[in-house]
Amino acid sequence: MDESHRYRASAGIRAINELKPVLGLEVTATPWTEGGGRQQPFRNVIYGYPLHQAMVDGFVKEPAVATRENFNPAALSEEELERIKLEDAATLHESVKADLVVYASNSGRPLVKPFILVVAQDTGHANRLLALLTSDAFRDGRYRGRTIMVHSAQSGEEKDETVERLLAVENPREPTEIVIHVNMLKEGWDVTNLYTIVPLRAANSRTLVEQSIGRGLRLPYGRRTGVAGLDRLTIVAHDRFDEIIREANDRKSFIRSGIVIGRDIASTPRQAIEIRPRIEQLLAGPGATDGAPPSDSSDAGSNAGAGGKTSVGVSLDVSGRGESGADASGGCAPERPLPPAPLFSEPERPIARAALEALRDFERLPDARSLRAPDVLRRIAARVEEQMLPAGTQGTLADVIVPEADVGSVVGRLVEAYIAHTIDIPRIIVTPVGGDGYRFPDFDLDLGGLPSLTSVPDDILIRHLRTVAIERMAKGEPPAIDQRPEDPIVSALIDYNDISYDHHATLLYKLAGQMLTHIRAYAGSDAVAGNIIQFHAKRLAAFIHAQMEQRVQPLALEYRATVSRGFERPRLNAVTIEGGERIRHFRDTVGRDTVGRTAAIRGMVFGGFAKCLYSEQKFDSDPERQLAVLLEDDPTVTKWFKPGRTVIRIHTRDQDGYEPDFVIETVTEKLLLEVKRADELSAVPVQAKAEAARYWCACATRHALEHAGKPWRYLLIPHDVVGLSATLDGLCARFATPE
Repeated sequence: MDESHRYRASAGIRAINELKPVLGLEVTATPWTEGGGRQQPFRNVIYGYPLHQAMVDGFVKEPAVATRENFNPAALSEEELERIKLEDAATLHESVKADLVVYASNSGRPLVKPFILVVAQDTGHANRLLALLTSDAFRDGRYRGRTIMVHSAQSGEEKDETVERLLAVENPREPTEIVIHVNMLKEGWDVTNLYTIVPLRAANSRTLVEQSIGRGLRLPYGRRTGVAGLDRLTIVAHDRFDEIIREANDRKSFIRSGIVIGRDIASTPRQAIEIRPRIEQLLAGPGATDGAPPSDSSDAGSNAGAGGKTSVGVSLDVSGRGESGADASGGCAPERPLPPAPLFSEPERPIARAALEALRDFERLPDARSLRAPDVLRRIAARVEEQMLPAGTQGTLADVIVPEADVGSVVGRLVEAYIAHTIDIPRIIVTPVGGDGYRFPDFDLDLGGLPSLTSVPDDILIRHLRTVAIERMAKGEPPAIDQRPEDPIVSALIDYNDISYDHHATLLYKLAGQMLTHIRAYAGSDAVAGNIIQFHAKRLAAFIHAQMEQRVQPLALEYRATVSRGFERPRLNAVTIEGGERIRHFRDTVGRDTVGRTAAIRGMVFGGFAKCLYSEQKFDSDPERQLAVLLEDDPTVTKWFKPGRTVIRIHTRDQDGYEPDFVIETVTEKLLLEVKRADELSAVPVQAKAEAARYWCACATRHALEHAGKPWRYLLIPHDVVGLSATLDGLCARFATPE
């Protein structure tokens, strides 16, 4: 029963009871009934996802209310107030319309046409508003033919035409940009392109906010864009501004509160855990705990520790062999991994931990194998003594603190364990050499898709109802006496990182001049055109830049790569998983839901590995988990792991950071591997990241070969080739390119 609050009246209940239902499943966005001026909340809620949480999670627009700064509605007649609200709504609408054109051009997404919803008091009021909005006096008749009226008194052909236009209002080719309605558009009218609401009907603040917002919160692209105007629903309510803000700030407001899971349903919130690298676990000793959840299988190798936490006992010894004695270079993981033999005695562990910390000072060495050099081992031991000995203490660490421990021996064993449990990943810094990197050829602007913009008479104040953030649509400062009219646009253009004023000034002023000519043609005067440019400079610059980007010609730059570190210590990873989850064995098949999709694998954590540098891992998809099975079984693979953020610093041409899915070391080489959906492989961002990763591998290979290391390669593989019959050699033969 959708909109189930409509079934709660006595007649509705009787009609339902006549059907003798066994079970009724109700859905509604307003879980309460009204009577006698009071709202009675539903008492049978099983699960609720409140609107305020959807706002926090970014699944809907942010509601905001707009007025003019220092506005006094008492000094205006009702007709004057309505006109100002409609004028300001048109200003907001045209700004959003321009932003949508720029966003569609920049992102390659479909163009979205926004519209304004005007809430009228009655049919007569709606007719007067229609006459105003379609007259020459309102924006020079711009909205004639673009405004429709919807009310219950319509019938016949008029009603059919209105309904047809209303149903097509999301179509960019349909002309409607203003919809006037009289208490008609409530449940069942769901659109994504409503951005501006002008409530002109008397109502209490709660009803005004709830009914108005409910019609326009859906996002046209399904997710927020990061552009403030495109992620916002604005209510133009100059005379009700303070009242709406007070209502939104009420703790009982639906913006700040909501239905929660019913009392009879167990709540299992997500939990944060820490996944530590094996090298740290080797130093923890028996009974140590970490932040991982308990295992639901003995195969995962975890045992309950003190305090309800867990200790994970899946590890490689320093020789690289599995706990059961199986060679770690091949074969399956043991069914029940045994705890690793301790590498250090209790007195030795503090020294080993200090030695592990001291290794950070030696990461500028070419690789981890360089730690074995006798002089390096002596320096590490000296650093450990320096760190652990109290100031002013005479003698050595062995003499004063741990006479049973041989510092040199502990450091040597720690270094061997470190080399066995890490993969050398160099820190590579890539910088362009010469030129600005881009060239823009001469061209003429295509101004066909740009809506006519309007001057801004006064600053418009916009306040977000949930976050209380404030935005101002300011009309801008008057231009300087010696300023060219195009200067605000050119100034906004050179803020883009890919535009150099010295190299492109002639083109920038040409394009800005074409924009100025276009605006003057409809502005009516230079003063109005100047106001439009001052206020909309950034928006106009974005429109121009989008067309420049479509024609950009990257120069064939040379790059200089320098290696600042030969290796880095594995980091602790903090992740979140679903509440109640236990460590799953990585070979366990992940179930599928009723429509065949893999279950929520991102909320799971897996263990039982023999070759991974971490005893637990998270996967973003089931093909990634299957690839882990392949790596564990492949005899050529010695180590692998999924890198966290900033482990590998790869940057695309646009300087976006990129982390591949897997880092793998085999007997003969090292690999960066990315698993991608087959239908996404040819996407421009995916290929840009692949290009950057291949260049990184080429730099890493040069560094490795200079120090007798292993070469690097990059693999970009489709998800549907990962299976039980696949091998790493086979994937490399099909998808790797030599660096």
